[in-house]
Amino acid sequence: MTFSHFAKLSPIYCALIGAALGHGYLRAEELPNLPATQAFSAIEVMQVSGSRSHLLSSQLVDNSMSSIEITDSATVNPTVADWLINAPSISLNGQGGLFQSYSIRGFSRSRIRTEVDGIPIITDRRAGNSASFINSELLARIDIQQGPSATLYGSEAMGGVINLISAELGTKKLTASAQSDDQATNAALLWGSETWQSGFAYRHANQASAADNTPLDSDFEQCSALLKFSQSWQGLTVNGSTIVSQGKDIGKSSSQFPNDRVVQYPTDEHWLSQLSLQREQDWFVQLYQHYQNWDTDTLLVGNRRNLTQYQSHTLGALGLATLDAVGGQGRLGVEWLARRGVKIAESEFSLGGQQNFAQPLVDGKQDNIALFSDWHWQWQNWQLDLGGRFDHINQTQFISKQSRDDQQFSASFRIGYQLNTQHILSAEMATGFRFPTLSELYFAGETPRGTTLGNPELAPEQSRGAQLNWQYQINSAWSIDVAGYYYGLDDYIERFTSQNDQGESFRSYRNLGRADIQGIEASVRWQGDSGMSMQWLGHYQQGEDKQGDTLADLTPAKLSWHTQWQWRGIEFSNQLTWLKNQSEVGSGEVTRAHRFLWQASLSKSLTSKLTLHFYGKNLTDELAFASADEDASLLQGRTVGVKLDYQFD
Repeated sequence: MTFSHFAKLSPIYCALIGAALGHGYLRAEELPNLPATQAFSAIEVMQVSGSRSHLLSSQLVDNSMSSIEITDSATVNPTVADWLINAPSISLNGQGGLFQSYSIRGFSRSRIRTEVDGIPIITDRRAGNSASFINSELLARIDIQQGPSATLYGSEAMGGVINLISAELGTKKLTASAQSDDQATNAALLWGSETWQSGFAYRHANQASAADNTPLDSDFEQCSALLKFSQSWQGLTVNGSTIVSQGKDIGKSSSQFPNDRVVQYPTDEHWLSQLSLQREQDWFVQLYQHYQNWDTDTLLVGNRRNLTQYQSHTLGALGLATLDAVGGQGRLGVEWLARRGVKIAESEFSLGGQQNFAQPLVDGKQDNIALFSDWHWQWQNWQLDLGGRFDHINQTQFISKQSRDDQQFSASFRIGYQLNTQHILSAEMATGFRFPTLSELYFAGETPRGTTLGNPELAPEQSRGAQLNWQYQINSAWSIDVAGYYYGLDDYIERFTSQNDQGESFRSYRNLGRADIQGIEASVRWQGDSGMSMQWLGHYQQGEDKQGDTLADLTPAKLSWHTQWQWRGIEFSNQLTWLKNQSEVGSGEVTRAHRFLWQASLSKSLTSKLTLHFYGKNLTDELAFASADEDASLLQGRTVGVKLDYQFD
């Protein structure tokens, strides 16, 4: 049964059935009022510290967490990656378009766990698990959890966790925007109360162009919606939500467009929902699901056309309970994460429209059962956190009648010490793992990049990570945050290119053996008394395998300067970013020159309810590639836009 048969998703239907807040290990409503540093073109970045819900969050992981505020932002960004690159250790990777992927500290694709309100987003795109099927106007913020201890979330969290948090209960607003170049338009209506929230959003874009007028295959049309509720009674809280999205004619921007390869996603449909029950700070139970259905249409210019059809259904359950023992606070958790009906089929056609063949590529399922626990102790100025997780996985490919079982254990340790009111030092160490995906194991067919063959002999990746962090509050205006990290990786899974006996190129996967990644990131913040704030960010890393070859997807050295100024009802934001040239690159990458990017925005409150925003992106009209990927497209050229926000009573 296809998604279209399951739910007829016209824009009107989207508006009626809506979508939204799920609950994972951390629930959005549990966030306290946290200290924030304003900057980033009306993006608010919060360094998360202090107490949260002991039941729904982990002290072990939250110490390396930050958030990007999206609510009321003046800038319109089409992809999740466009928001995330404002963080120092995150960069673009892969190709471009709406499904632009990203890396965290050199980890990318299925090494990053992506969630929407706690619901895991698992796809079989080689580029990674994009969540750009949700319009950003329906989001409140994005939580970023990085550092070695993120492995408490299990496989696919080796590099960190990205959790998109939907609009808060009671939000009532109307937004509309338009911009130059690709004539992108975006409109959203959100309406709710203290116990429920709904929203509908529609956006559309034509093909964009680079600074030299090179066409970019980045057009799309998409509608998405949300509906959620929350009710409490005698210490019990029930939360439910559903999210739907329908996209069509989504371009896959790459350097091969339009002369060699043209890739489109004719349909991209998603449905997420969850239901949870919580008793105060004692226990929490949640059920969730994510159904998705999308097609990929690949035209090899002058040769043939391949159509790939994809479906999968993610099901899951999460249970949490608190414990107080041995002088500390603890949690016990169990998670079941399953994938059913993972089907990938391919059809090939001649340029005249004659079908050459049609064949199933993957027909599989997956079950992952995990037990985990984390504990927190506080003695005067000392803080100690411990965590552990055991996972068992079964992966089955019905076509070839192959099945495999595996189990892994990960452990985390963190210690922190507050020297005085100004200095905090912390150190953490953790082990982690990543199971190969069903596609890496069993896929054999055509992708937007070319012929790809899975490798059923792949071993799970292993990691050992360490991090040192120093936080220094110089005074009420100035603060510094510095983190250095190291990861030792075993059986690192690399995609490589080879040739068959007929001399035809194909891509496959292999375990590299030993690899190392190390780096440092820093931020300096200043909050003035005259409505002005500034932030300087920097990041540098390197990574090699045991032969001394550079790993792919590393973040280029980056320096950013963010300024925000408020004066007489006007708010001005400015962001300058410099990315160092990449002269040493990994498999599937090419060298890139340095990049200098500039974006800015100006906001003015016309009335108490209506705000007008102007924004500009790539104002230097820089001619540069989005990433070092060999198929990466050029960045979109200079773009200016206007946005209106209306807040209802």
